[in-house]
Amino acid sequence: NAAGNFILFFTSPVVPCLWLTYVLHRIFHDREKTRRLLYVSAVYCGIYAAMLAISVPYGWFYYIDADNYYHKGPYFIAVIIIVVAPILIAMLSVIKNREMIEGQHYRSFLIFPLPPMICIVLHTMFSGFFLVWNGVVLALLIIFLNVQDHNIYTDYLTEIYNRKKLEGYLEEKICKSTGSSDAFAAILLDLDNFKSINDIYGHGAGDEALRVSAKLLKESLRYGDFVARFGGDEFFCVLEIRTMKELEDVVERIKEQFQRFNESNKHSYQISFSMGYDLYDCRRQMEADEFEKHIDDLLYKDKCLQRQIRSIQAY
Repeated sequence: NAAGNFILFFTSPVVPCLWLTYVLHRIFHDREKTRRLLYVSAVYCGIYAAMLAISVPYGWFYYIDADNYYHKGPYFIAVIIIVVAPILIAMLSVIKNREMIEGQHYRSFLIFPLPPMICIVLHTMFSGFFLVWNGVVLALLIIFLNVQDHNIYTDYLTEIYNRKKLEGYLEEKICKSTGSSDAFAAILLDLDNFKSINDIYGHGAGDEALRVSAKLLKESLRYGDFVARFGGDEFFCVLEIRTMKELEDVVERIKEQFQRFNESNKHSYQISFSMGYDLYDCRRQMEADEFEKHIDDLLYKDKCLQRQIRSIQAY
């Protein structure tokens, strides 16, 4: 009984600290910060373990009486604070950085702490039952489903949505589009001369160009806009936009963002692109594949125009 309770108390802050590390890694995608946070978490758990070991003979946090019954100690609340603190920090970080998190991940990040917190409350009310790990199992199931969903619908290289997710999202948008209030727009962007980047600078530079392009696109759009990798060097954006003027403003913003990147001279290559874009007109009753083809046709026209412009400039 004494050994079992010590192990339960000893391991209590481990999952909250790992959870905090996971959340901050998913928000900032900084491996160096993640490593430092893991180190800090290990120190945090080590200090707690030392406090727990010292407290056992004095029964500060809990004690086992002569009849082998478990009782909460006078400073039991300190354990609750130590365990809950990383979870609360993670929740505050999620809320503060909401714009950096995808919608479905945001919801799962907020839901995760609820089962352990409820079980902690129940544990304080019914001290004979240690329910915290039951809550952790439910919370980890939520995260497992979240990670599984992320792996299925996310492009591995660019960390944006893949075409499978795009197909479902576009069909859903079209089904909901019944009038001007539900209108939306789409942009299909194709990198020009991408093969030359691979041939001249190597495939590593090509992969980097794709990651940079995805990042620049996301920075050019608003929170809630949808970005997916459509093909090898093509990106598809679905935007909450209702007028052509708004759409043209976004297109200009994308062009300016890529132009600033090219003028920064931080990379040996430059990124140019062609675009097709339009508003979805529900009166035409186009299916998802028809709308994609319509945008692709506009992209092809723009690509031909860009070639003509480059030919004239070269001449």
